Amino acid sequence: MALHKGGMVYKYVESSTPETDDVECHPRNSRICATYLEFPTESGVYSQFSRFGPVEYLKILTGKPVAYVKFPRASCAESAVEAYASGGEGLIGVKMAEVRDEQGRSRVLESALSPEDLPPRSRLFVVLSREASANPGEVEATFSRFPDFVSIRILPGLAFVKFTTASKAAECIEYFEENPTPWYRTITLAQPKDGPGGPRGAAGGF
Repeated sequence: MALHKGGMVYKYVESSTPETDDVECHPRNSRICATYLEFPTESGVYSQFSRFGPVEYLKILTGKPVAYVKFPRASCAESAVEAYASGGEGLIGVKMAEVRDEQGRSRVLESALSPEDLPPRSRLFVVLSREASANPGEVEATFSRFPDFVSIRILPGLAFVKFTTASKAAECIEYFEENPTPWYRTITLAQPKDGPGGPRGAAGGF
C-alpha cells in the first residue's frame, strides 16, 4: 500500500506501474475508473472487479469516492465497463480511465459520432498482407469465427471489422497478438469515423 497522486495504491502484481499508467498504460485501455455512491474499501473494490480478470492494482482516491482498477488485458477492462456502465451494486458508473498525451489530450476513444462506431472501441482496423488482400473470402471467414462478430468491410490492403461489444473487439486483438500471422500486419482499434484529430485509416474511417 502506498500513497500516490491523491489516492492509496494497492498492488497485487509487483511489476505493475501505477506511477505512470495515467500517461502510458500498457496494454491500451486496460485501466478503468469506477465512481461510487460512497467511499469504497480495498476489499470491496477487489471483490467487485476481480471477477472480470486478474487485478494488477487498485487506486482509491482519498478525496472522492472513486477507484481505479488495472487489468492485464483490455478485454477484462472492457467487460467491467460494459457490466457497470450504468451503475449498480453501489456504483454510479464505470468508464475507461483516461490516458493523456503530452499535450494533455485524452487518448481514450469514448466519443463516436457515427452509428458504425457504437459502442465506442468496437470496430477494428486491419492492415492486410498482399496474400490476405488476394483472398477476401478467407479474411472474412477468419474474423466471422469470433464471438459477437457483426460485419467486415474489405478494401485494398486493409479491412474494418465490427463487433457487438468493445470487449469482444479487444479479445480479437489479443488473440492475434498471442497468435501472430503474416496475413494481418496490424490489428488495432479504428478511430471514430467522424472523430476529432488524427489521420484517416486507423484513426479515421472507411
